[in-house]
Amino acid sequence: VGQVQNATHELHRALTLEVEDLNGHLQAEDAKDLLRRILQVRSSP
Repeated sequence: VGQVQNATHELHRALTLEVEDLNGHLQAEDAKDLLRRILQVRSSP
């Protein structure tokens, strides 16, 4: 039983890290997109 619990815990931890990594990546992409739009607005006549 201990082995199954341990494996489940490891899997959960790995999935949590994946999701956090994905969220961080998406937020970084959003920030870049927002910055790009701000720069476009400022540089347009």
